[in-house]
Amino acid sequence: MEVVAVVADQQWQTRLALASARREVAELDFAAVVADVVDEVPQVKVAALLRTNQSKVSRLAATARQQAVPPGQVARTAYEVAQRYALGELTRERMVEVLSSWAYEPSPAMNLREWDLAPAPEPAGSFEATVGRAHDEGLLSGEDYDAVLDALPE
Repeated sequence: MEVVAVVADQQWQTRLALASARREVAELDFAAVVADVVDEVPQVKVAALLRTNQSKVSRLAATARQQAVPPGQVARTAYEVAQRYALGELTRERMVEVLSSWAYEPSPAMNLREWDLAPAPEPAGSFEATVGRAHDEGLLSGEDYDAVLDALPE
């Protein structure tokens, strides 16, 4: 009976993580398209089409430019790579290739003092905070996670 509860628990987490990924990736992609379009079309025309104001279009384009995917990369963060993979935008091979070569922030050293056994929080860009989170949320399977681990440089 406990196994069924764990599976059901993981299913809602995965559904929610996938829905969140769809929303986040769509918002990022939408902003990037707006930023591209306003290079060619006046912001007032874009605002009229989107039924918003020019100021919002300007802010959206500026934010997209600030958060642009660096040249040669498929995403802004390792977590976004996992999101795009879970949404079917990347093949498994490409996801493993990208995540195994990502420049992760180092995890804090273990604190072995007897009186302070609480682990230090993981930096936002660490392997565990990105790939580990994606696995915990069901965006990456155990096999996907292991494949990335196996492909990491030693």
